[in-house]
Amino acid sequence: MFILLFYSYVENEPRMIFLGFITTMPIIFMPLLFAQLFSTSDKVVIGTKFGKRTHSHAPVDIRTLYILAITFATAAANVKSLWFIVPFFIMILVSLSGYAKDAESLKRYVAFSLAAVFITVFIGATVVGGHFLISSKMMQWYNDWYSSLSADPFRTSTAMGELGRMKLSGEIIFRVYPEEPSLPLYMKQSDYNVLIRNSWYSRPRKTEPVFASNDMEWQLFGDGEGEKRMRISVWMNKNKGEGVLPLPDGAKKALELDVAGIEKSALGAVYVEEGPELLEFVMTYDTENRFEPHPWRSDLFVPEQEREVVE
Repeated sequence: MFILLFYSYVENEPRMIFLGFITTMPIIFMPLLFAQLFSTSDKVVIGTKFGKRTHSHAPVDIRTLYILAITFATAAANVKSLWFIVPFFIMILVSLSGYAKDAESLKRYVAFSLAAVFITVFIGATVVGGHFLISSKMMQWYNDWYSSLSADPFRTSTAMGELGRMKLSGEIIFRVYPEEPSLPLYMKQSDYNVLIRNSWYSRPRKTEPVFASNDMEWQLFGDGEGEKRMRISVWMNKNKGEGVLPLPDGAKKALELDVAGIEKSALGAVYVEEGPELLEFVMTYDTENRFEPHPWRSDLFVPEQEREVVE
């Protein structure tokens, strides 16, 4: 039994170890069943010996326990079967029907059996439905939490045409302090150019390193400094000092940017590595000049499922 338990431990995922072990229970106790069936007694005595002392348990009929082991093993092995419960209940109800001695007790037995079946099915459906609901909710919360950490420069999801929930969070994502406020002011983290179903992707997934021109000065786009400046403060604690920077349109040169390294995607997303928890820097920019790649042939691609609507 311990050998098979260890085998189940090394062969299965953590959540499947117990199920994998239960399915082997009939195999484990099969020698004990044969020992009773081919002995002179209708019961078996299980003895435990510690040194010179031997403790013998009361005689047990291993056949009853073996039937239960088979039942549980079958249930564990058929986790996707919807019809296991039907023959299971029939078997249990027939095996217990002998306790009904007259018509009155038979009526009570049938009534209580139907109630037991209903309660069991209800609890099972509640557990399964609750597990599905909690799992879906946890995945949604995890996705929201992960999305709030940082933008992904290579993939994002959209839900155009679908009703969503209003995001009423008062969390401050980042702060900007422009020297000459001019509205509207657009900040950009990433660009995407390929749509597949409800997900946008950035192609190609190529990045190039950006090297510091002077101490904490990084020429991100174009040449020289921009005509305008702004100070940006981004809380990077959740991302361990890494993430995609929000930059104004026409960004050129970053000043006082204390990070270990910078990579830039083909579409202009700027990813920083090994920065402080609170990243503060000055960004120069020209709103009249946007530094983006020339149109590619892939920009004319329309997904098959959207082509009719676009045309």
